[in-house]
Amino acid sequence: MTSVMVLSDSFKSSASSLEVGNWIKSSLNEIDEAFSVDVYPFADGGEGTLEALLSAISGEEKKIVVKDIFLNDKIAKYGVSNETILIESAEVIGIESIKKEALNPFEASSYGLGVLLKEVLHTYHPKTIYLGIGGTATNDGGLGFLQALGGKFLDKKNQEVGVGIKGLKQVSTINLSGLEPLLKETNIIVLSDVENTICGEKGATYVFGPQKGLPEESVLEVDQYMLKFCQLLSQEVGRELLTIPGTGAAGGLGLALQVLPNISFQSGIETILQLNKVEEKLSTYDLVITGEGRIDNQSQLGKVPIGIARLTKKIGIPLMVIVGSQSYEQENSYQEGIDLIVDIIHEPLSLREAIEDVENLVKKATKTVYHAYKMIEKYQVR
Repeated sequence: MTSVMVLSDSFKSSASSLEVGNWIKSSLNEIDEAFSVDVYPFADGGEGTLEALLSAISGEEKKIVVKDIFLNDKIAKYGVSNETILIESAEVIGIESIKKEALNPFEASSYGLGVLLKEVLHTYHPKTIYLGIGGTATNDGGLGFLQALGGKFLDKKNQEVGVGIKGLKQVSTINLSGLEPLLKETNIIVLSDVENTICGEKGATYVFGPQKGLPEESVLEVDQYMLKFCQLLSQEVGRELLTIPGTGAAGGLGLALQVLPNISFQSGIETILQLNKVEEKLSTYDLVITGEGRIDNQSQLGKVPIGIARLTKKIGIPLMVIVGSQSYEQENSYQEGIDLIVDIIHEPLSLREAIEDVENLVKKATKTVYHAYKMIEKYQVR
């Protein structure tokens, strides 16, 4: 019997972590009944983080009506486990729920996430909150998030500013004295693997803004709005926030979180690996399979496959990765401990065709992984 652990990230816009994992399991079982496969939901702080946390921390999924990025009502999920709350930002202000043509960071607000946080604070008075902040569609510096928590942001006429980047541009005065007092009674652990600072060519707007619908010609101007906002926040809290790593995460939400009490930032992938006790479990498996929509040079910054690779390399278990695509810039992935990367696409396909046929494509790629592993066994390379 060959024992296999499957921990895949989601494939953006096409499949969840569990869907990919179960397709891999189904394909392996179809080929060889001697393969025993365990599937675990996995994420790095972005989409799928709630599912991964609920898998690691026994708890209950809840639903709540909040506001989406355009301040329309939407239903979002969160988790409750004793005195711990599990929140995935992508559930509220995620980019995956928005059609590409509808993306508009000038109007998109992080307000709904603040609404959710405030609601759970009042309902549960939790000791700890895990907050995954990847995969958002906003670039407002966390302006809306702080507004929902009681922060005041006024323009030159002492009027409340608007939402999104439009609101960011208007901010002239900040007053955080009215922030939700229950924040002082809760430890918030932020899960993120983004090290970008808030401004500059490696900041939130330059790196992630265009992915959220920001026109290239607007990047420099919007970065200046973000710089001014950061300076005003720094003055309000009495410490410099501009150079802190991670403030550029989630369209600047990482910046806003810096002004809250009892905040700590942790690597999303490392924390979820630890909570799921993956390193302890690895020794009972013969093969590990993971996956990601795309593996590239950004994967080195803490994406799921690299985080898992560092553990399998240490223990000495083969790791194979199924991806939607890979860049030429990710050769260092093999040095990290990955043994094989298998693309799901091997013939000309449009993105739409690939998304529509993703299940079959993942299953076919799994067969390649299977035969590669059997070759290892045959020649006793392991």
